[in-house]
Amino acid sequence: MAKKRFKPAPAANRGSSDSTPADHRVWLIAIAVALAGVTIAAYTPVWQFAFVALDDPQYVYANANIAKGLTADSIAWALKTGHEANWHPLTWMSHALDISLFGLNSGMHHLVGLLFHVANTLLLFAVLRRFTASIWPSAFVAALFAVHPLHVESVAWVAERKDVLSSFFFMLTLGAYARYVEQPSARRYWPIAACLALGLMAKAMLVTVPLVLLLLDYWPLGRIAGWSIAPGPSVRAQRSLSALFVEKLPLFAIVAASSAITFAVQRAGGAVKTLESFPLPLRVQNAIVSYVDYLKATAWPVDMGVFYPFPPAIPAAAVAISAGILLILTVGAALCARRAPAVAVGWFWFIGMLVPVIGLVQIGGQARADRYMYLPMIGIGIAVAWGFLTLVKSVPIRQIAGALAVLVMASYAYVANVQVQYWRDTVALWSHTGKATDHVNNFGVYFGLAEYLRANGRAQESIPVYEKSIARNSAYLDSRLGLVRALVETRQNDRAITELQSVIAIQPAGIETRMSLALLLGEAGRTAESIAQFSEAVRLSPDDPAIRNDYAHALAQNRQFAEAAQQWEDVIKRAPAMTEARLNLAIALLQMGRLDDAAKHLREVLRQDPANETAKKALAAIGR
Repeated sequence: MAKKRFKPAPAANRGSSDSTPADHRVWLIAIAVALAGVTIAAYTPVWQFAFVALDDPQYVYANANIAKGLTADSIAWALKTGHEANWHPLTWMSHALDISLFGLNSGMHHLVGLLFHVANTLLLFAVLRRFTASIWPSAFVAALFAVHPLHVESVAWVAERKDVLSSFFFMLTLGAYARYVEQPSARRYWPIAACLALGLMAKAMLVTVPLVLLLLDYWPLGRIAGWSIAPGPSVRAQRSLSALFVEKLPLFAIVAASSAITFAVQRAGGAVKTLESFPLPLRVQNAIVSYVDYLKATAWPVDMGVFYPFPPAIPAAAVAISAGILLILTVGAALCARRAPAVAVGWFWFIGMLVPVIGLVQIGGQARADRYMYLPMIGIGIAVAWGFLTLVKSVPIRQIAGALAVLVMASYAYVANVQVQYWRDTVALWSHTGKATDHVNNFGVYFGLAEYLRANGRAQESIPVYEKSIARNSAYLDSRLGLVRALVETRQNDRAITELQSVIAIQPAGIETRMSLALLLGEAGRTAESIAQFSEAVRLSPDDPAIRNDYAHALAQNRQFAEAAQQWEDVIKRAPAMTEARLNLAIALLQMGRLDDAAKHLREVLRQDPANETAKKALAAIGR
């Protein structure tokens, strides 16, 4: 029996059909080539980029399991690991395969991500065209997907391979579903389940796919009996909504299993935030505002960064305005469900696919992320493209709109190309993110950049960056302590002492901070101040022998041998095997003229460490 194919559907149900015949292969090939070409052009420099020190080490070049390449051991590890608080074995295998093929050639790792994005673009065009038989709206949505700047993060970040890889299987899931609805059967159903399972093994965000398929059942397929949408030409018979829901129960079961595994792994890895750190009312407020922020960023993609911090509070006015916008758009989409069903489907596609990452279950410290829009943006494209065709019948207006769409896509491609440049290395990425998100007090970005600079031998450059972080959040002690380390590394000890004193003023119980200050004060010759800090550290942590040992050293250097000996005796009581402390005690006793006591401890040192030359010479010197 010949396979049924999607044909142009009635305008009332699927918008207007294209003036170009749906089987015009020249147009299809030309559009596919143009989509691939513009995508590659927008991302041209990506294969010359380095890895970035943000997740890339954990995912690729500093991951010992991935460094083995794709082997039986790395596959077994990928299937069972919860590394980085995620269970996505297919993603791990993808990175391991890249290592097998390209080693640590970062450009090739980037190129693979780009090729997945190109494939996803072409598959999206193919499945939309197959579902709707409409070339130009399908091309519009695919072009939006291909070049929108919000997608740069998913494509140009090696560690986000999970985005493009899971989306590849999402597109295959849609393709398998398109084939299934032509002639439903078990043989055509299992590829849907298989592709969905593989996609979830790359990234768990695909948990909403069964609901997306139900939306497609409404439009453009028209599979739901009793609704006003007539069945598509390839749909043999309509079914009740309950029957269509039951049809997808195996998919819901796959999604439920994936969700349970993901939540357990993320909670075990500490990625799931508690209600104490992120209260539920604040999460709901952030979700409302984030939906509108995503819409604004889709229409006007500016000030894009790799991290948007979760706010400690959100103005009530911002929440109220955002809630009003969402309510108006949602009611409007629902009212369009009969006359312009694509608007309703597209809107609820956008709303629904963001639910897993909108922050109601908070993972990480971000308020939102550009990468989360990789698939939800398709819904916005569908609503705009087919909604416009349904609501606007004038051919001249459509032609003008088409020309404007080309200009918009060209603009998006240009902005995407500019945005891609910021991913060339870690310093460029963090520097741009700091500037782009400075309006949200992104002190953590400056801290991350400063830490990277200092860790890579650029301590002097890191100092003003630490200062930027401190200026934006003076209570963030990690930035202050990082600045101290940079100052010490650049031999600016006097200023480091001042900074440590500021930290202690904020956090008086910080033992490590006091110890660091005490050591620096000692090096600066400010012995009395150093001893005072050591003494306070011992008071705060009386059972720590290492702290007492350092305190005793400071006392001995100040020739306070009796006090030093008392501290070392206490250390030995708490840690009898601490040979260094016993030896130091013996030397202090010698300074005090207590030769017999010193000899006793020196002999014990030699019992613990027979090769200790210092103890041998000391015993010989006193004739014991």
